[in-house]
Amino acid sequence: MSQDVISADVEVLSLEEVAARLGVSTNRVRTLVRDHKLLAVSRNGQPGVPALFFDDLGIAKHFTGLVEVLMDGGFSRDEAMRWLFTVQDDLALHPAEALHTDFAREVIRRAQAEAF
Repeated sequence: MSQDVISADVEVLSLEEVAARLGVSTNRVRTLVRDHKLLAVSRNGQPGVPALFFDDLGIAKHFTGLVEVLMDGGFSRDEAMRWLFTVQDDLALHPAEALHTDFAREVIRRAQAEAF
């Protein structure tokens, strides 16, 4: 779990809310966080997963692949979380938002370019 390195206005879901959204147990959510399939922050002493990591079907389509690229590229959890919520000036979005747009593949390409 990362320190809370994202803006306070970013909506985060409790592990219980994530479990309900995914139809799994809270322990499974903890495993997903441990295995970097999801990233969580510690907000007010409680783990929370940014709501932008999800879409109507569950975990956003390109999220897991993007996180794998970042982690394999040497990013720490905190660095990955910071990068996901740093606005890309030319896109006028941060990567977590861009996952829900036509820029999703571009964001993954940028993550690959920044690796190491």
